Amino acid sequence: MEKVGGRMYQPVQRFGPETTHEDFLPAYDWAQDSDGHILLIEIP
Repeated sequence: MEKVGGRMYQPVQRFGPETTHEDFLPAYDWAQDSDGHILLIEIP
């Protein structure tokens, strides 16, 4: 578990070119920051 913006999330273990939204928990969307890190964003 990691913390982003004070919210907890649990990403899947694999990240690659075929990573899709469905690889993450349904309540979250994802984006990449300028360093290429995957960030998950809670969907209201």
